[in-house]
Amino acid sequence: MTPRARPLLRVLTRLLAIVSVFAALTVVGAKTSLAPAVEGCAQASGVHHAALVAQHGDGRPPVTTCVSFGTDSITGDELLTAARAQGVESQTLGSSDSGYGKAVCQIDYEPAQYPSTCWSGSSPYWALFVSRGGGAWTESSLGISSQTFRDGDAEGFRYEGQSDGSPPPSPRGVCPVTTPAPTAAATKAAAPAAHRATPPTLTPSAAGVDVIAAAATPTPSTEPSNGATPTTAAFPSTNRSAPLPVGSNTGALVAGILAALLAAALLVQLLRRRRQGTHRAPPP
Repeated sequence: MTPRARPLLRVLTRLLAIVSVFAALTVVGAKTSLAPAVEGCAQASGVHHAALVAQHGDGRPPVTTCVSFGTDSITGDELLTAARAQGVESQTLGSSDSGYGKAVCQIDYEPAQYPSTCWSGSSPYWALFVSRGGGAWTESSLGISSQTFRDGDAEGFRYEGQSDGSPPPSPRGVCPVTTPAPTAAATKAAAPAAHRATPPTLTPSAAGVDVIAAAATPTPSTEPSNGATPTTAAFPSTNRSAPLPVGSNTGALVAGILAALLAAALLVQLLRRRRQGTHRAPPP
């Protein structure tokens, strides 16, 4: 190798190293872009909700609030305490250890005054109602600390007389609707339905089903059960896979082609200079 060819060879080596590093970084970036993104709903999958509805007896608008909790269930006393932290005033009487449980004496400053026994045998009182999974109200004969609420349930109160058993307003819409994730068996069973020629469609009446009325009247369940094939879907699924980026490896391919072309061009230039040095006439 001639002395003039050695600097050119060093330049060629450095350029090839730089191009190789660039190609490696491009491949790493392409693989990183293919990683699935974590959806926001997955981060909040452990949060449950229960509604609280209290209807006044003095004509004021009802009090409604939604309480979130991370445990599997909470008591009615805990639900009312959480609502108090959100601005719903309440006063209770009794002990959670008693067979009846705590009684509610005042909600949202009604009544303005109450006896030491919370109420008398002839005075109005806060009647307790329970709704399970968005169903109809059921009046409870127990105190709030003796009731347990889970995700989708509701605790209701109505300030009424001793002989009045009317329920409070519907809890529908107080808390966001949570759709349970399908089980693995239901997902596996539902897979063949995607290949049918005619996909199932919703009937016009199914789109406007009242959650409260549907729970009060026994109807066939449309929720996927373990091993059952669901036929309808009340809400569109939001757990869609993110589309893969098109041309993720284009950068790596272009870098490789450029490296090959650059190496070939420098090699040709090196060979030309070597030939010129070989055929050059010796100086006199």
